[in-house]
Amino acid sequence: MGLLIPVLTQLLRKATFVLDYIRERLAARGRFLCRSSSNTTRFSPPASLAPMACGSGFARILVRAGWSGAYSRSTQESRGCHDSFACLAGRARRMRWFSRGQFRCAGCCIDDAADTATLDGAIETPIDAALDAAPDAPPPPLGAGWTPLSGVNPSPPGYRYAHAMVYDSMREQLVMFGGDSAPPYLSDTWVFDGFTWVRKTPAVSPQARGRHAMAFDSGRGRLVLFSGRNFFFDTFPETWEWDGATWIRLTPAVSPPTLFGAVMAYHAANARTILFGGSGPLGLLNDTWAWDGTTWTKLAPAMSPVARTEAAAVYDTARQRIVLFGGASQIDGNGDGIGDVLGDTWEWTGTTWLPRAPTDAPSPRFAHAMAYDVGRGRTVLFGGSVSNGGVVSQVNETWEWDGTSWARQITSTQPGKRGNHAMAYLLGRAAVFVYAGLDRQGISGDLWAFTGL
Repeated sequence: MGLLIPVLTQLLRKATFVLDYIRERLAARGRFLCRSSSNTTRFSPPASLAPMACGSGFARILVRAGWSGAYSRSTQESRGCHDSFACLAGRARRMRWFSRGQFRCAGCCIDDAADTATLDGAIETPIDAALDAAPDAPPPPLGAGWTPLSGVNPSPPGYRYAHAMVYDSMREQLVMFGGDSAPPYLSDTWVFDGFTWVRKTPAVSPQARGRHAMAFDSGRGRLVLFSGRNFFFDTFPETWEWDGATWIRLTPAVSPPTLFGAVMAYHAANARTILFGGSGPLGLLNDTWAWDGTTWTKLAPAMSPVARTEAAAVYDTARQRIVLFGGASQIDGNGDGIGDVLGDTWEWTGTTWLPRAPTDAPSPRFAHAMAYDVGRGRTVLFGGSVSNGGVVSQVNETWEWDGTSWARQITSTQPGKRGNHAMAYLLGRAAVFVYAGLDRQGISGDLWAFTGL
């Protein structure tokens, strides 16, 4: 009997480890476990989930969050609770913010009587002992329109332009790489959770470059980077992927030509990353390529936009189309856009490009940026370079595309005029973020958030 107890203890520990691993896998797939002393409930977010059965004395709460350091400070959704965190059923209960390491989301039940919390069915933690450092409420929400956030971190990534930034939906953070700081070109990788910039230091990284193309493959949980150029105008016909911890260079047998200034977006409905246009050794391109995680395939759509560089494109998740706007159809000796500027709108359906003809649209421009606001179902466009009689200057207009028409958004405050900036939507803060860029005054390094009007 004396030997049996240690054996059973070891078996119990192993079973607990396996169960925790399964919970982690479920969490990574957007499923959750919430367990009280009386039951365990498995459910899927967000709006369609059934009410959580947390047992007598437990508050019914669903927290959906991106993680920031030790505690989550992102937007939540709640079942059975007001935004003020006073539960509808039973007496008022506190809402706390929890973190479970790599967990992106958590289902949580709080028992006020016992003053304990059961998180993801994995641990039961005394609230006052371990979680009092977490705020009782999230930080103040961003206001309508544009909000400057340059003071969000005392050590931001720094001045740059021609960088790239995309939303990593698996780890719920923005990822930024490279750019030009005039000089030098940069090869740094940064992540931003909506509150703090953190520089990543992987052992392997792409060479310093700017005007590269990036997109996040949400199906595989990988950020894809292609090509770009450096200070000496060298271009890199390289495909790299970021897995959240390190960069991996891939060597497919077939690849697009070396280029820069192309656009790239992940088409989730077809599980393909689409690359279009750019400047190559022989001039402007209007090729369309697809990357499936293993192979690049050159596509032959029935229709295609004219060749261009420094356009902008983003995936509209609601309509399952990639929206493309503008670009430059003339380049200088360095391959940069000048002169003839485009103001056309196209959409990639998954098999071909379709031209759109809205009655109103942004003026022709290049070096602008776009992001898709998932919460509001709008493609947001900001800034860019326009040409007036061959003289190039920057603008700071904000436009939105709803799938049918463009509408200019007039705000009292907005970022300064710029082009070659980076822009991406962060779900955890329900906002589009713009970072840095270039105008006739120089390079900027400021951060702004836009939530719509």
